[in-house]
Amino acid sequence: EHIWEQGECTSEDVREITIHFPANLFDGNLIEKKQFASIKEMLKDSRHGITFGMSAILKVYTLLDGISTEKSSFEQFLIFEKILHDLSKSDYRLLTSKPSTEPEHGDNKDKIDFITDYLKKNYSKNIRLTKLSELTGLSTTSIARLFKQKSGMTLSSYLIDLKCQSAARSLVDTSDKIADICKKCGFNNLSNFNRIFKSRMGKTPQEYRNLYKKNRISV
Repeated sequence: EHIWEQGECTSEDVREITIHFPANLFDGNLIEKKQFASIKEMLKDSRHGITFGMSAILKVYTLLDGISTEKSSFEQFLIFEKILHDLSKSDYRLLTSKPSTEPEHGDNKDKIDFITDYLKKNYSKNIRLTKLSELTGLSTTSIARLFKQKSGMTLSSYLIDLKCQSAARSLVDTSDKIADICKKCGFNNLSNFNRIFKSRMGKTPQEYRNLYKKNRISV
């Protein structure tokens, strides 16, 4: 079960499960109980968007499958609480940074949005800060500072995430050779690709592909 951060997945084997619940589901004293502390913190962080690693997905996979087939609404709620609890105990990452006390100029915000779109379209190329500076009129120092202020991560880290996400899709949706995927996604060499992909996804490209074929899941 998954939703990509960007791009389109064309695999017919992918199932997407969306769980809708009202914002006031945990209103009252329940969420204030110490047993719900981690869930409360995760729901607060979710306002900024959060993404989970492979280990967390594997842990709740059967629960997600169960909640989609369970007939009893009471049992569904119990499973849902278990899913939230397990996810809240995992190492998740924010997709956007928490609000900064430093105000962001409107024109600069538009330029950072432009840079973000540019990176999504050109992540496989050799992108340099000087090129982004030429395109936006911002200094390289300002670009690095403003981008991290908005996204919560450095430009290089964001680019690596985009490359790994694209590689993961290709590993799942195609039978392309791993060396070809490495080149297509903009990695310098196969050794770096294996090392970086494993550091981000928790598995080597080959292990990730094998795991998908076995479990039919991806993140």
